[in-house]
Order: sequence, then structure tokens, then C-alpha cells
Amino acid sequence: MHYGLGVFVIVGSLALHLAERQYHIGALIALKLEASKYESCKSRGASIVSGKILSVCSLDAQWNEALFTEAVIYDSSDELANKDRHYSARWRAAALSLEPQAPFSQYSFEAYPLGRHYYLVTFNYDTSSIL
Repeated sequence: MHYGLGVFVIVGSLALHLAERQYHIGALIALKLEASKYESCKSRGASIVSGKILSVCSLDAQWNEALFTEAVIYDSSDELANKDRHYSARWRAAALSLEPQAPFSQYSFEAYPLGRHYYLVTFNYDTSSIL
């Protein structure tokens, strides 16, 4: 009985991990297929500090029926990865300067790492900003 439960937990955990990766597969494919677009994104955007850049690479301007939209954002400081949401004052200023490209000041957001400092950021219309 315990063996079966252990296998179930492991398989369930792997299935959840694969489902999460599947959800981000479109953004991952875009990074590969449109590499030059995303590479150029690195050189434009808001300066954070010491050559660190925060830039909006792409934004889905259409809010879907679930009241969220997504953007691919380049953050060479990787502060978007902070799960505790403690962002430096300079990062906050850079994020707020990206309006209206990315609505950091208007809505809450979740960031999912895509690798190489790129993040898929989901802005939620029905929640207030965390900045």
C-alpha cells in the first residue's frame, strides 16, 4: 500500500511539472523561433543598475476572458524571480517606467522563468498591484 502511494505521489508530481512546462511551451518556442527579436530586447528597456536591464520583449495586448494578459520580459538582474516579492527601489522604478508596455503599477503579476533572464509574466486584472 505504501509503495503504491509513493509511486502515485512521484507520478503526480512529475505530471504537474510537465503540465507547467507545457503551459509555457509557447513562450519557449517563441524565444527560439524569434531569437533576434528577443536578443534585441536585451539592449532596450529601463536601466536598473550597473548595466542591468528590465525590458518588455513582447506583450499580449488582448486581455482574455479570464482577465489576465501575458508578457515576455527580460530582466538581467533576475529580481523578477524573487518569490518573496522584495524588489529593490531601483528595480521598482525601472518596472514603473515601462508603463504602458507592462502594467506593473496597475495589476499584480506572477513571473515564470523561461531561462537566460527571460520571464513569462502574467498580469492579473482582478488583483491590485504589488509595487
